[in-house]
Amino acid sequence: MLHKGEEAFEWWVVEPWNEGDKFKASVRDHLLNRIHGWCDPLPRLAAATNFELNCFRWEIYNRPLLEKWSRGRVVCLGDAVHPVSPYAAYGMGMAIEDGFFLAKFFTGKNLCDRAALAKNFAQFEKQRVAYTNHYAKLARKMGNLFHRLPWPLRSCPDLLFDHAKFLEKMLIRDYLQRSEEELIALEL
Repeated sequence: MLHKGEEAFEWWVVEPWNEGDKFKASVRDHLLNRIHGWCDPLPRLAAATNFELNCFRWEIYNRPLLEKWSRGRVVCLGDAVHPVSPYAAYGMGMAIEDGFFLAKFFTGKNLCDRAALAKNFAQFEKQRVAYTNHYAKLARKMGNLFHRLPWPLRSCPDLLFDHAKFLEKMLIRDYLQRSEEELIALEL
């Protein structure tokens, strides 16, 4: 990515944090402690980071998933309606899909016709809401599985997913197959 016209990197550290627990350390000290002993490039990224100007800490909360995304002439997409835990880029992928499918439902339609808008929003929501809510719930479960288990159990999912074909099969069977079915069912 570019930052002020120069090549730069953005890096994140995601960790579980219990709501209500106070954050007592400086963000810089906390991050340096968390990545101590990690392999390259993390130490180089930390060394190149101006923590005072370019480091942010925020807590991520799961909000209730919405069953309706539109009202009147407005429809919301992406994290505004199906926020997901930061796990496996589900949110980014689903937001891109939302935009694609919304465009397909409205291509060649009269956007001044409120009845047509309502009909197309309803069709769009029928196709997207249950699908995205399913994957938002899955991302939350996977985030808890990977980040909330007590320490020696935390390594078990890593070993399972690193050495078994379970995750790959699940993604191909569920996510990719459902995406393909959505595309085939779409009236172009």
